[in-house]
Amino acid sequence: MTSLYQIKKDRAELFLMIEHGLEDGSMDEQQAMDIAAQMDGVLKDKVLDIAAWRGNIIHVIDGLKQRKSALEARIKSSERLAERLESYIVESMESLKLSSIENEAINLTVKTNPESVTIENESLISSEYWREKTEIKRSVDKAAIKAAIKSGLNVSGAHIERKKRIVTN
Repeated sequence: MTSLYQIKKDRAELFLMIEHGLEDGSMDEQQAMDIAAQMDGVLKDKVLDIAAWRGNIIHVIDGLKQRKSALEARIKSSERLAERLESYIVESMESLKLSSIENEAINLTVKTNPESVTIENESLISSEYWREKTEIKRSVDKAAIKAAIKSGLNVSGAHIERKKRIVTN
């Protein structure tokens, strides 16, 4: 399969040959137009093939994102199950008045954790027990830079450009 780069290179060389053929009379205008149209068709087909490949990649990305969401939900569910099983084990060992239990595969010991606060209802907590968390993130203000450059200022390390994108319907 010929690469897009090679097709574009061949096309440029072909147009030089057409130009020389028209100049020295070895090719008439109709022949030149037919050859150019054929080469343009090859280039268009290649671009469309690449666009279809891009579409497939986008679908793969969407599928991976969905799988990621499903896996994250499964992780949370498994974490909750592990917590419930831990509580069940502690309750069972305490009911048997066992501080430890073991076999050849596992050794379990019940330990008392340090004290911790459990919030039953946040809306009932007085404001004196709340703290504000502010995350300071430093970021470049692109809108201000754009305005500055458009007003004629030189902003080192930045420039305005207009990129192109593909819209797939």
